[in-house]
Formats: sequence, structure tokens, C-alpha cells
Amino acid sequence: MTDLLAKLAILGSEINKDEFDRLEAVLEQSKTTNEIDQLILNHSIPQSEAAKICGVSLNTFKDKVKEALAEGVIPEVVYTSGRYLYTLRHMHALMDWMKIPKWSDTNTGCPVADVQNQKGGTGKSTTLFSVATSIALDLKQRRRVLVVDLDPQGSLRNFAAADYGNTAKMLTSVDLMLGELEPESYYASLADMGYEHSELVQSSVIGTHIPNLDIIPSFPSDERFSAAAWEEYAKTGDMNDFLKLLDTKVLSLLKPHYDLIFVDTGPHTNPLVWNAMEASDAVIVPVSPRKLDWKSTCQFIEELPNHFYRLPSQGKNIQMLKIMVVNYDDEQSRDLDMLNQIKDKSGKWLLNCVIKRSSAFEIASRNYRTIFDLKKSDSANLHCPPRQLSKAVDSLRDATRELLLNLAEVEGR
Repeated sequence: MTDLLAKLAILGSEINKDEFDRLEAVLEQSKTTNEIDQLILNHSIPQSEAAKICGVSLNTFKDKVKEALAEGVIPEVVYTSGRYLYTLRHMHALMDWMKIPKWSDTNTGCPVADVQNQKGGTGKSTTLFSVATSIALDLKQRRRVLVVDLDPQGSLRNFAAADYGNTAKMLTSVDLMLGELEPESYYASLADMGYEHSELVQSSVIGTHIPNLDIIPSFPSDERFSAAAWEEYAKTGDMNDFLKLLDTKVLSLLKPHYDLIFVDTGPHTNPLVWNAMEASDAVIVPVSPRKLDWKSTCQFIEELPNHFYRLPSQGKNIQMLKIMVVNYDDEQSRDLDMLNQIKDKSGKWLLNCVIKRSSAFEIASRNYRTIFDLKKSDSANLHCPPRQLSKAVDSLRDATRELLLNLAEVEGR
């Protein structure tokens, strides 16, 4: 290794360590004095509201809680600041035990939605994880949501507030897809120890602070997948088998455990992105209402049919495509003309609800959270104006509801 490359390797290591240390510091600051994670507390529900969500009177709810505690259905209820709080895990366990209906009781299938735009900087990853969080937080539906990060940049893992521990001992989708093709890999060492592929797929899923929202993270080393696919093409003149790997080796084994799967891809055109296209039932295209962003997105959409035609399924798997306007500035009216142009051009392909621009998204991202993890009581410490937080939450919820109405017509394969 040359002196320059050696110095570059040290620099990369130091940068990565600094970022990891910053993540640890932020998560540590989220702990309260009694060691209860503030993120969990922010999503906890007071007793009266919990009873209302369960559709019973407060007294009936208290009796049910006593019974559930006696049977070991739930752990002890959180008591802080003179009141009882029920975490999301409490609520899920209680509502399932009380046989309160959820989405999967009357619906089947698990649609896969690929969130994609080859124009970088559109807020794609932020939008994806925020929408996934919004869906998972609906206690009435209690959908099980999985986010699969196929972008080697790996930014989604920062939103998950998960304890990743030793990242060298984690399996990404690419590790699972390449599997036995890499005899010296960590995957191969686990397989040699007797673990089945299905077990390794399940172990790759990382839980978050929201009990029904999971993630399979990505890391820069996942870039190697495209090189492996092109090497296969150079040898055989065909890479169709490689383009089915996400579906056959990963998602097909996870769909029975989830109600909705989102896949995040990088702003590229490569075999990793084509895998997401081949495995998906729907495509969501976030776009900012800026002239250059829209022009680039138009070019991307124009080329989409050509990309799909080259895939094994030739795009026959795609049942829905929707364009979603994000980062819309509703305060200065500077985006109104561009939004109207997008509406005129897109027609039925466009979701009517937009996600409005708000400093809350930037503040949440900087603190490794989503906007739903923030509370107005945190505003002073996080420097997030309550009005900005309300705007972000309201517009995101509206857009999520509309998206779910469209996804309701998509049947997971």
C-alpha cells in the first residue's frame, strides 16, 4: 500500500469513528435520569388515552392491566412524573392479548415498495423512513413494517435508534444475496457453523425503538454486489439470476412476517437498484419542487420503462407508481408554480398530498431521529419550533394516509 493510500485508510477510519462516536453521544443524551430511553417515553401513552385506544372504559382498562400483569403478558407499567405511561410494547402486547383487531386480521399479502429517484438530494431516505414510522405508529392498524436499505451509503441505519453493536458481525441484504458465492465471508463462516440461510435472514433484521418497525441496514461494502453481477455477465452474457437475488434470497423469506416492506436504493443505475425493481410491487418517486430536480426526475421516469424491460420480469411485477412531492415550501410560495407544473404533467401519477418543508426534519435527522420521535416539550433543547414540528407531522401523516389508500390496491406477490 502506498503512503497516500495508507494515510487515506487512516483518515477513513477516523471519520467513521467520529460519526459513530457522535451517534453514541446523541443516543446517550436521550437517556433520562432513571435510565428510561427518552425515545421510548416520547411514544408512551397516558392511561386514559390507552383506555380510549383500546375502546374500553378507564376502569375496565385498569382491570385488564392488572390481569395482564398477573399473567405476565406485559412488564411493569412505567410510572414517572406522577402518572402511568404505557410504552408501544405495552400497547401492542395488551391489544393483541385483548384480541383488538389489527390490519393483518382482515388483510393478507405484503406489498414491496421501492422508493427511488436517480436525482440525489431529494430527501428520499428521510421521506422513506418517516413514512414507514408513521405507518408503524398507527396502533389501530399495528402493521408490521420492514425497511430494507439497499443504498450502500447506509444513512437509514442512523434513523433507527438501534444498538448496532459490532457492525462487523452484521449481515446486510448484499451479504445474504451473495451468500455462498463468497467462501471467505462472515456469512460463510456462520453457514459452516450449521446455521441455515433462513436463520441468517431472520438474524439480519434489526429491531428499532418502535416494536413493529424493523430495518436491514446497509454499509459501503455493499457496493461489491454490482461488481459481482457484472463479473457474472462478463462470464455468461447473462445476469438475470443475479437480478432475482433480493426477492428469492431475502424478501421471499421475510414477507410472511410483515405487512409492508419498503426498499431504499441509491441514486444509481446498477444491478443493486435493478434487484429492488425486480423485487417490488410498487415504485414511489419522491421529488422536490425545484426546476432542476423535476427535470432530472422527468428524465428518470422516462427511462424507467427501458430499465424494467431489461429485467427478468420485464416490469410486469409493478402494479403502481406514484410521484410524491417532498420538501415543499409553503411559506414563501416560491414552489407553487413548480408544484402546479408537476401536477399538470403528472396527473394521476401524482399523490395530491405534499410533504412540506420544515426545519423539524433537519433537526430530527441531526439527532438521529424522525420527526415523530420529537415532542414539543423537547423543542427548547433541540431548537425545534413547535409550529415547524406540527407542520412536518401533519403533512407527513396526510401524505402517508393517501399513499396507504393507493397501496391498498397493490397485492403483494
